Amino acid sequence: MQETERMCCQLIAYGDYCYYVHSQTDSTYEQARVACENEAATLTSVVDADEQAFLAQLHANVGGTFLWIGLNDITIENTFVWEDGNTFVFSAWASSNPDNSNNEDCVHLSAGSLWNDYSCGNSIGYICKRTKDWMLVFKAVAGIALPTETDALVYDPYQVWISSTAINADNPAAKLLDNSFSGHYKNLILDQHLGEIREIKMGLYNSVGVEVMHMVFNMTDVTDRDSWFVKNRLLSSPYDDIFTEGQNVFSVIGETVAVRRWYLSRNHNGCPDDTGWFAVITHISPSCTWELTAEQKPLFLYSIRNTYVNWNTYSDVGKADVFAIFVKMDYL
Repeated sequence: MQETERMCCQLIAYGDYCYYVHSQTDSTYEQARVACENEAATLTSVVDADEQAFLAQLHANVGGTFLWIGLNDITIENTFVWEDGNTFVFSAWASSNPDNSNNEDCVHLSAGSLWNDYSCGNSIGYICKRTKDWMLVFKAVAGIALPTETDALVYDPYQVWISSTAINADNPAAKLLDNSFSGHYKNLILDQHLGEIREIKMGLYNSVGVEVMHMVFNMTDVTDRDSWFVKNRLLSSPYDDIFTEGQNVFSVIGETVAVRRWYLSRNHNGCPDDTGWFAVITHISPSCTWELTAEQKPLFLYSIRNTYVNWNTYSDVGKADVFAIFVKMDYL
């Protein structure tokens, strides 16, 4: 497969998404899937007749060459699924399709932009689709580390965050924002597209995936994965006093001795008078009682008020079940 142009320079907007057409006939279905994934996108889904009409125009613009879309029945014959997780409802099959001739499990736009099942190993073009909205890049789940845990990728989400490899990136269950999947998640969008990211959001969620807190930061000109988590990049938060109060720690790496990550602290005063807004507690045997020494780590503690709290005033402190980070790309 030939190296493609950077997708961010070739995007065409429609609705809540942007699309990229690779018209060179040089990609198997798997190569196309990976190429889209490397550009923080997926092979396109087609959810309704309006989107089909839009894609038909894109298809016509490149002369009607065969183009992969993100539909296949590789896992179960005649059970077609979209790569991006959309429910398969709408279809625009060509006559007599799908016919599974010669075990055809992948789908492309054919004559008239109608759909034809095709051998996944054939080399054709493809269409990628990328959301304009927040994209999940990282997720950590509370309480999954036993006291005897020795794997830092389990007890310390920061080690997942800085890892150069993806963690559970191909597992759809790991992307859910509830705590049904007992493991952390990381893809490589942030690592591979750092210079294209406009904003970053960290959110906290309860056990059924309902958001309980979020903060948004400016990512313009950020050159590493950690330096966005500072006061002067904060765009929004539920806390009224962050800009009027001082902070003794405001960083992703946090307090390295106590191993408090994404730590937003107002002050330390011998544990009983420690105050702050947010902390990811990862130490298996923490030193302060407010870090809930008996509970399995990691813990995601946050102020449920609109100000800082004393961490020892437990009625003012929330415990989230999921900690997630999202990005918005800077191509719009």
